Amino acid sequence: MGGNSTTWMNTAVLVTCIRNFRRNRGPVSGILKGYVGLSTAIFTNLCSALVADDPAFFLLTLALVPFIVCLTGVFFLREVPVAKITTAAEDNEEGKYFGICNAVAVVLAVYLLAYGFVPNANTLVSRVFVA
Repeated sequence: MGGNSTTWMNTAVLVTCIRNFRRNRGPVSGILKGYVGLSTAIFTNLCSALVADDPAFFLLTLALVPFIVCLTGVFFLREVPVAKITTAAEDNEEGKYFGICNAVAVVLAVYLLAYGFVPNANTLVSRVFVA
């Protein structure tokens, strides 16, 4: 369930974003692909820190959490009607928000890199990174 729903969600989000951001398809695609990797790494760290002691619960979490997130996302994904005329100011504003999303992705990547350099992370260190 988790694997199939994650694949469906990636496709649905990509198609929706490509339709909603017609002039910025490149940045949208790049941001989405970056966040797929980052979210997988963060989810793995969260599961390892919180439920690594119980393998059965760990597998159940890996199966159900993506499914629940995707099931919830079904209600929020929609195509926004295209505006007849877009101004240069709107295009610049959209570019500014893509820049913010890229900055957040870099911060998350640095966070994951820092966590990767922690040797022999015990439960306490893992929970500190989760917080």
